[in-house]
Amino acid sequence: MILVQVFLLVFTAFAPAMTLAADPSADPSATPGATATPDATATPDATPAPTPEPTAAPTAEPTPAPTVEPSVEPTPAPTTEPTTTPTDPPTVAPSTEPTTTPTETPGPTATPTPAPTKPYIVTFVAGTPAADQTATISASGAHDDGAIPQLRMHSVSASADAYALLLASSSVAKVDADSSRTAEATPSDPSYADQWALPKIGWDQAFGSVPVTGSSTVAILDTGVAASHPDLSGVVAPGFSALDSSDGRTDPNGHGTWMAGIVGAATNNGTGVAGVAYSGVRIVPVRVLGADGTGVDSDIISGVVWAADHDADVILMSFSATGYSSALQAAIDYAWSKGAVIVAAVGNDSSSAVTYPAGDRGVVGVSNTDSSDALDGSSNYGADTFIAAPGVNIRTTGASVDYTTVSGTSASAAIVAGTAALLRASDSSLSNGDVVGRLAATADAAGTQAQTGNGRVNLYRALTTSGTLAIEPSGAAPAGSGGPF
Repeated sequence: MILVQVFLLVFTAFAPAMTLAADPSADPSATPGATATPDATATPDATPAPTPEPTAAPTAEPTPAPTVEPSVEPTPAPTTEPTTTPTDPPTVAPSTEPTTTPTETPGPTATPTPAPTKPYIVTFVAGTPAADQTATISASGAHDDGAIPQLRMHSVSASADAYALLLASSSVAKVDADSSRTAEATPSDPSYADQWALPKIGWDQAFGSVPVTGSSTVAILDTGVAASHPDLSGVVAPGFSALDSSDGRTDPNGHGTWMAGIVGAATNNGTGVAGVAYSGVRIVPVRVLGADGTGVDSDIISGVVWAADHDADVILMSFSATGYSSALQAAIDYAWSKGAVIVAAVGNDSSSAVTYPAGDRGVVGVSNTDSSDALDGSSNYGADTFIAAPGVNIRTTGASVDYTTVSGTSASAAIVAGTAALLRASDSSLSNGDVVGRLAATADAAGTQAQTGNGRVNLYRALTTSGTLAIEPSGAAPAGSGGPF
């Protein structure tokens, strides 16, 4: 009996201590693992695990599994919150030792969302070595998409932070937006209508009476040219593509082939249409626009520089966009210094807003006139307009069909480019300034100065007139205020 009483006294003294030791909520170190906070811009926070209630039983409550951090998905779609599943309850033997806190399994590391980038053209200070140019771009965090060494330019993709670092660099002269520009012509229904524009500009008077004994080259910066077209056979030479490794003699869009047919389709060959440049002119395709008819300034600049370095007498750019680019202006200045006549469309928005490259210094900007010498309703006009040419229902070669009819300032610019090329082929001594001065001085009066600049081009008078003043187009703001007239 005495032994029984002693046993009962000992049991009564130790029983509360075992119950407390078995209860994990009594130990501050047994708090369930905390959930890591995900990126605020990625996925929602996970639902926090509930705190387990204390229990008086010798057996511990199930310990909640640590909350798993949700993975940050690369897509903007919301991520489903993870479900927290409790683990099987552990069996706790009576002990005076505290319960061990479960170790939290670390969640996967969230991938940081890359900063958005924009395309830019970086021009370096003269004398900056090529290696230093590359190193500066790399140090800023921008991606180098390609170089134009002649002008110390690089096309880059840069975040806002990288852009700021490039601007702040002492070796960087300027940073321009790499703007997108769009081809300026739309096809109409094909027909077999007469080429009314040729006699309008005096082509019929020149053909057969004004011999052309020399040669010249027109670089058509566009979507490429379908050199396999029968009416372009023997006219199109291998060119260049800023977009791929081709030589430009295919055209996934058609626009470049339309321009080529207007400029220089084979003439007096018993088929198809006649080109404005009826003799001595070859076409070099320079692909700077994609299959959708759009392109960025860095590719256009590459095309301008390539054409200038390969002795193009005339450079045709039948595309436009608002927004001045000093980088594009620099490329045009380079081509002008190499002797090229540069021609561009002013656009088809019925607007007086200046577009580029037509508004750049050194560029002959061309508006669109109809058969009555009136400005077409779709044509742009203003300070970027240096001269006008027919541009309504112009018959030409097609890339996917034999022939088509197009309208727009693209067609007008092609007529002026063909005229300039014929001038160069007829007299190799003419400078680019001479050709531009001749075009301006011999144009027919049409519309107002704002609508047609110096007037509507006259090919016959340009070929048969001499002694005109050599000029360079002044360009619109910020380079100039139009003209000279």
